[in-house]
Amino acid sequence: MIFREKYKNLYNFIGAWFPDADFEDLTDKEIVLSYKGVSSKETIEGCLNDISFLIKGSNFPLDEIREITNIYFEDKNDCITWLIGIKNNLEN
Repeated sequence: MIFREKYKNLYNFIGAWFPDADFEDLTDKEIVLSYKGVSSKETIEGCLNDISFLIKGSNFPLDEIREITNIYFEDKNDCITWLIGIKNNLEN
């Protein structure tokens, strides 16, 4: 599976907004709020849909997500928990 092609909105969001978050001392919530401030409703909805499909699907791309976000996740469940948190912040 090619993550960036199958989950384009999510790939663009997490790949652009999360890799340097630790260096900038930003929380996930702060990143999501900033992203929501400059993104269209359609793009945000696309991210929400991508997360929903991704966490329910098979062939979870853990290594790709680790690489593009620059975040170490213990395992698939750790990553899914993080994605659910991102989804919740996007929805609020």
